[in-house]
Amino acid sequence: MDTECIAQALDGLSEVQRRRILMLAGGMSVNEIARMEGVHHSVVSETISAARKRFKKFF
Repeated sequence: MDTECIAQALDGLSEVQRRRILMLAGGMSVNEIARMEGVHHSVVSETISAARKRFKKFF
């Protein structure tokens, strides 16, 4: 994949979406992210799902 395209796609995400998708890509689970941020795992799942949809528009 083209690094520039990935960077552009990440720039299209909100700060929260970007942070959570990068943590997920870094190997953290949804539950770990939720615990770290003090939110319910369903909130993290919804954010990541929305980020994936927005990210896919670039590819």
